[in-house]
Amino acid sequence: MQRQYGQSESQSLDFRRKKEMKKVITSTEQITPEWLTQRLHEKGGLSHGRVTKVEATSFPMRYASVISFLNVNYSDDAPESAPRRLFLKRSLHECFDDWAIKEVFFYNVIADMMIDPPVVGCYDAVYSQEIGHYHLLLEDVSETHHVLESEPLPPTRLQCEQIIDCVAKFHAEWWDDSRLGKEIVGHFYEEAYLTGLVDNTAKKFAEFADFLGDRLSSAIRKSYEKIFAAWPSPFVRRLSQRKHLTLIHRDSHVWNYLLPRTSIPGGVYMIDWADWEICAGARDLAYMIALYWYPQFRQTQEKHLLLRYHSALLAHGVDDYDINDLWYDYRLSVIQLFYLPVWRWANNQPSWWHDLQRFALAFEDLGCAELLES
Repeated sequence: MQRQYGQSESQSLDFRRKKEMKKVITSTEQITPEWLTQRLHEKGGLSHGRVTKVEATSFPMRYASVISFLNVNYSDDAPESAPRRLFLKRSLHECFDDWAIKEVFFYNVIADMMIDPPVVGCYDAVYSQEIGHYHLLLEDVSETHHVLESEPLPPTRLQCEQIIDCVAKFHAEWWDDSRLGKEIVGHFYEEAYLTGLVDNTAKKFAEFADFLGDRLSSAIRKSYEKIFAAWPSPFVRRLSQRKHLTLIHRDSHVWNYLLPRTSIPGGVYMIDWADWEICAGARDLAYMIALYWYPQFRQTQEKHLLLRYHSALLAHGVDDYDINDLWYDYRLSVIQLFYLPVWRWANNQPSWWHDLQRFALAFEDLGCAELLES
């Protein structure tokens, strides 16, 4: 019997009801020594003793979230191993959407299922459906790890390899796992959703094209016309095989990885788990490489990184997936990114023009159009 990868509404609601039993942090005043002591005791971060003082320094972020760095003091009988610095991420406004639910679900359920999850330690993750707020209480690893420099500077070869090794290990652990579609469900890649996405993007593209006028090249227009005419059939056929699928991050740009401050490979953490899904692993690679890198740099790294990713999959026990399968999935995943520049424009995200150029160039020089004709 084929596994079903559709969203289980009853399972999602059941999860939300369970997590609403805990208090959601909506302001720093609620981060009391008593509250933090209880959270750390429950998660093993504090075997004995108690928190005596918490100092919070907060910063608003994009997309209606707030982060707070917490400095923690303990009673004299607390162990030296107790975390002295913590990181709290919480919603600034009401957020009645899947993103908050999925990130909380990831830390409470998915990470706990893994042998060695590439994530920072989580001491609390709660979402309240009633008030539409969530919070994550995480280990602060800023002393040992760092985020890469901001755009437009790309990562170095070593940094790329560290990230690819981390992604491959994560994908390999979930590769064709029997829990996908059962304990872990998703909805993004259902055919009805994909067809709706194409139709809605086609309508939005008409506004997009009118806005750009002669600044939108005829080549890009033709590429989008080909996609709208054929998509999502090739993607649906690929996913309908229910083979060589895994859990993906889906927002896998290189700034969603924390790299060790030393030059020693390994120890990379993946952050921002609000958008995970079940798909071909190459979707994470296409998002990271094709959408964010211009051809001159991309072509110096792309083949090497895909080969390294494939070798790492094999080393972690994935079989019956050759390099040609990966290359096909990678090119197909590039096409699947067609909607992002249009919707980022519609949502006033400043990167949309560069996203459009990089997507169009990757679509052309990777020969993606021929996949729409098969």
